[in-house]
Amino acid sequence: MPAAGEISWVLETPGSAAASAHSRSLYNETGARKRRQHQKSRKGCIQCKQRRVKCDEVRPTCGHCVERKWDCEFPTTATRRKGPALSPVSSVSEKQPSGSQSPTPDPTGLEVGSRVWKHTQLLSCLEKLNVPRHAPGDHSAYQRQDALELMDHFEDTLEPWLGSPVAQSMIQEHGIQIGLKAPYLLHALLAYSASHLSRLHPDQPKYSEAAKTHFTRSLQAYSTELVYELERGNANALLSASGILAKLS
Repeated sequence: MPAAGEISWVLETPGSAAASAHSRSLYNETGARKRRQHQKSRKGCIQCKQRRVKCDEVRPTCGHCVERKWDCEFPTTATRRKGPALSPVSSVSEKQPSGSQSPTPDPTGLEVGSRVWKHTQLLSCLEKLNVPRHAPGDHSAYQRQDALELMDHFEDTLEPWLGSPVAQSMIQEHGIQIGLKAPYLLHALLAYSASHLSRLHPDQPKYSEAAKTHFTRSLQAYSTELVYELERGNANALLSASGILAKLS
């Protein structure tokens, strides 16, 4: 069984060490470009460590955080190697209760992973990303609060509309929460939901406007993310987003 917060159908299937070595050997013999080895560093920022991507260690704000407009924080000498998450937006597995313990609340006092918590985090995330972006006095059809409807529709739709039933169930259960840490996936999910609602309600322009807004932002953020290596920390989000963007294209 996959751990909560992981979408198993996009994770590489684990194999034996011998099989892995043989696979790498075959890959090299084809003459294809060998994957650049990841040089581990303990001097990178905490945000890059949490996402398991290589940090360029530029201070005070690394390039990864600059591109995503995140607050960049480097660990002090007293910081443990595996410290607590600095952001309330963390993976499901990090917050998963064990045994009979109650679900861990985040600093807002809400249960992590609950619908109300997701609503709060979604609006906060879109506000930081300035989406949708309106000029002063602009009364566009799509407003930020409408994203809550898009999220609810995405998670609650029962009809087959996103791959196999198993894949749809998993992305509906974990997609939004993973997307809160990966804006390109979050925008893709909201764009997909808005596109579906636009077909159901063609008389309401806010859905088509929302679909265009989030699709464009997803492509921009996705292209930026591809600069970095595909790692276990971003494989779920990258491959999920690629499948959804392909359906929207």
